[in-house]
Amino acid sequence: MNAAEDATAGGTMNSAVSYFGTKGEFQTIVPAYGSERQPAAVRYRAVATKTAGGSVAVFPAPHQYLFARDYTTNMGFIWYKAWRGNISLGIRQMPDDDSPYYPWMNAPPGSEQEMRMFIVVNDRSARDTLDGVLRYTHGDRFQKLPGYITFAPHWHLAYTMQARDRGFDWVPPFKPAMKAAGIDAAMIMDFHGDGHPADNGAIRLDELRDYFRATKAQSSEDFLLMPAEEANLILEATGRWRFRSRCIGL
Repeated sequence: MNAAEDATAGGTMNSAVSYFGTKGEFQTIVPAYGSERQPAAVRYRAVATKTAGGSVAVFPAPHQYLFARDYTTNMGFIWYKAWRGNISLGIRQMPDDDSPYYPWMNAPPGSEQEMRMFIVVNDRSARDTLDGVLRYTHGDRFQKLPGYITFAPHWHLAYTMQARDRGFDWVPPFKPAMKAAGIDAAMIMDFHGDGHPADNGAIRLDELRDYFRATKAQSSEDFLLMPAEEANLILEATGRWRFRSRCIGL
């Protein structure tokens, strides 16, 4: 419940909701008047609101309900609602609408699944509470373990074909993003929808040569980029039988 001083004429309230935008900028908004849930594409998976005695924030437990996807699109799994002084915050999971690349859920139909959510209550401002969430989740950044490197496999980035177009000294935008997330080494899977993986001649050899050249160009003492492929065409015998493989997000 909001503080009494937030009341306005007409029986409603100026309810404030706070979160970090997708670029990391802190922002506070007053939700539009209405009882519908409003999804928000946020960073750090958290949303907070001011209360009469302080603030409260919610965020999902990692790896509990977010399922494997082929895309990294921010789908707005955080939501909020403000209606006549009552504020609701929560998380959601979009239903499987059978869209291409989106339905990869690891839950059998009809099974019961948990959507765990953490609730943080504080007697301070919404910003202070969200900052506390970031300390708890390490800002969604992999923490260094002495004697180990952080390895992130299986990224479809179509990097080689872009490097051919932009030059091998071009720094792809995924590299600083991975390093900012604490990734030390990444294995990418090019030629999965791009290039010519089915070619068995000079075209294929030239692309593989440039694949190794491009990944080497982005590797250094503190970051390793490894070439690999998800084999979408792994065996072809006599031109008649073609076997395909797909990986399932686990």
